[in-house]
Amino acid sequence: MKGKNYLNAEDITNRIIEILEDIVDNTNDISLKESSLIQLGSNYMMVGKNDMAEKVLKKIYKPTCNPDVMLPFVYMQQDKIYEARKLMQQNLNASVGEAMTSCMGLAISYYSYKDDIDEKDIDFDKASLYYQLAIDIDKLVYDGNQMGSFLNSNLAHVNLKKGDIKTSLIYLNKLVNSIERLGTDIPRQLNKIAYFDNLDDINKGTTVDIDIYQMLIDSLNETFSSLKGNNEFEDIISRIIDLRKLVNKGK
Repeated sequence: MKGKNYLNAEDITNRIIEILEDIVDNTNDISLKESSLIQLGSNYMMVGKNDMAEKVLKKIYKPTCNPDVMLPFVYMQQDKIYEARKLMQQNLNASVGEAMTSCMGLAISYYSYKDDIDEKDIDFDKASLYYQLAIDIDKLVYDGNQMGSFLNSNLAHVNLKKGDIKTSLIYLNKLVNSIERLGTDIPRQLNKIAYFDNLDDINKGTTVDIDIYQMLIDSLNETFSSLKGNNEFEDIISRIIDLRKLVNKGK
């Protein structure tokens, strides 16, 4: 439409980069600077400026020792047991999250870090191994109540690229089985999980209106477009649609 200027995704990202660069160059707040550097690295990657992303991420200070590892033991000596437990649970959650992220990154590095990756550089077995490890970690620590269940779609995609449609559909069914079991409890509040009962309810007083089921439907239809028309795949999509209707009805 004439008379109006519309920004595309790249324009928006470049504007965000400008704002973050200004913050990094002018703030004296170390915490703000370092969080901005992390976001800057991510946005540089989105527009293909990978050298710049590497440069800014290497500017972030990495202490040789994390004081949060030692502080809980100090708290216990001071009889501050609740404070000690809370900090150790925060550390545990962060460590588990980093472990799962590393697993996912390793999986991607073996089969899909580039669209045009050479066939000889793909290792489907290693990719599957790391995705499965991330799922197992999520199941062990979070009882499958965080996002590990959704990694079944990644395993389905690995097998689809390998040409194993039967196994791909098995993992897609595992995905739907998981989310049907979880229902509206995605992701579950951390303090409802036994390992993290001393943590605060981070969503208290806030609402985030994200239609996670519609996002999943759209993602599966796009990623597994070659399976459209397959009766089992169409049934999987129908089950997610039914679950979405049920969840929305209960809101």
